[in-house]
Amino acid sequence: MRTLEKAKRSGTLVAMFGFALVVFTMMASTTNAAAVQSSLPINPCFVRVAQLTPLETVYVGSSLTVGNFLNAQVVGLGQPNSNGASPVLLNVTYQGHTWNGAMLPGQTEYFRSNVLQNVFFGLFVNQTRVGLSSYQRWAQMQWLQYTLVCLPRHVCTGNQKECM
Repeated sequence: MRTLEKAKRSGTLVAMFGFALVVFTMMASTTNAAAVQSSLPINPCFVRVAQLTPLETVYVGSSLTVGNFLNAQVVGLGQPNSNGASPVLLNVTYQGHTWNGAMLPGQTEYFRSNVLQNVFFGLFVNQTRVGLSSYQRWAQMQWLQYTLVCLPRHVCTGNQKECM
């Protein structure tokens, strides 16, 4: 936490992007052109989020699939916690890897792409329902794609408005 506070004060934004730690350096606004160092490289980046599937109700034993590379099978549902939320037990297969785990409603689990280094996939669980029979046991889930997009690098000479 201290590192994050120190980074905020120094003008560096630290963001967690899936498994990778992404550091963006921002320049402070100033009217003094001499304060901007000459030939400082600027490479602005942002995260683009896309829905790979709509929010769907997936029953126990069924799967939420994207093509042949993302598959989240609902194995079961756990007992409700003190807040009344039931964890969904999942078997996730993505690009040849397998992950078994439990997620609570409101959580997103991130999976790194094997093909593109700037792409992560997210499995979001919206809500769960525990009933007595199998058709009453389900989770509302959605696959998302997070892409780190960096604009082309250019050199700041200290005179350009975008450097200020």
